[in-house]
Amino acid sequence: MNSKILHAALFCVSPEGHWGLPVFLWSSPGVGKTHFVRDIAARSGLAYERLSPGERGEGQFGVVPVPGADDLLHYPAPDWSAKFTNGGILFIDELNTAPPALQAPLLGLVQLRTLGSHVFPKRTRVVAAANETMQAAGGWDLAPALANRFGHFDFDGLDNNSWGIALMGNFANMEGDAGPMVNAEAEEHRVAEAWPGAIATAASIVASFIRRKPGMLHMQPKTGDDKASKAWPSRRSWHYATTALASAKVHGLNEIDTDTFLAGFVGIGAVQELATHRTHLDLPEPADLLDGKVTWKHDSRRLDRTIAVLGACAGLVAPEKAEKRKDRGNRCWELIGSVLNGPDSTADCAIPAARVMLAAKMTTKDFEKTWIPLGDRLRPILVQAGIVGS
Repeated sequence: MNSKILHAALFCVSPEGHWGLPVFLWSSPGVGKTHFVRDIAARSGLAYERLSPGERGEGQFGVVPVPGADDLLHYPAPDWSAKFTNGGILFIDELNTAPPALQAPLLGLVQLRTLGSHVFPKRTRVVAAANETMQAAGGWDLAPALANRFGHFDFDGLDNNSWGIALMGNFANMEGDAGPMVNAEAEEHRVAEAWPGAIATAASIVASFIRRKPGMLHMQPKTGDDKASKAWPSRRSWHYATTALASAKVHGLNEIDTDTFLAGFVGIGAVQELATHRTHLDLPEPADLLDGKVTWKHDSRRLDRTIAVLGACAGLVAPEKAEKRKDRGNRCWELIGSVLNGPDSTADCAIPAARVMLAAKMTTKDFEKTWIPLGDRLRPILVQAGIVGS
């Protein structure tokens, strides 16, 4: 894990609509995880709070009910939550010192940013850290359900030279590892503008990969396997990996960092296969294709590429506030129609993109010419979308 990957993890739009993907840093004791995360927060102008289950107990997580004047039990927010009125970085240190009974309340905090009855602002990020279980003070293995909500990364700390420089400044300046200063709100704005195209492309790549390799969708390690506490493929972690792939593009990560980022969620084996698939696809930018800046032609010998290209285009224009939605939507239907009405019998590969467009109620004046070739296969979703009668 380096500062570029952590930055990409903190400044992306999660599947739940929050800022940031949940990140877990693993290391030996004493390598500087706390300094690293605290400095990232300071350089981003984000609020910061460190929690440690072993130090504060279960009360810090807002799971202790308190009787109210209305004779009902309430779950008041802990005092430190007041820091996060405008978001920030919540750092859960030594997380694996939380016994299994205390790990359960963390499920909502990690994935949904909820704690008891309290809902944190969408700009609240969650970063956790721990020493390996055998090195932790009273450590427990992470429950698979909790582990699968994080991206897992090894953290080696500063190199010798950077550590010496940081030491002379009392660790107040770790720019060599924590990266440059950044305005969090400005960075969020930049990412939000680039996000629709990036996530549409990433989703089409991962979807086409899983279509080709369905056995990779869910590969939970067996009970008792040490790997169950780290990264493994599931529907949820693939969704997070898709977000990571989009964020890697937005933040310009190189190939090695991109693969490391994705592997934190689904494991290195899955990422190696996905990387081969990505190279094989060689997708055009969906916005450039829909705007006529580049061309693409369906090849019946490359159905995986057709599915990915059409899916990326449909994903780009489906959101209600998508840029140039009408013009790009019309062009997307033209591309779908070119596949549906082509000379070869490969219309099925256009169905996923057509479904996305129909679910978003994206139609054109020549719409019937496009969807009629699909016949009864799309009729249920046409009815559901209110486009045709039942």
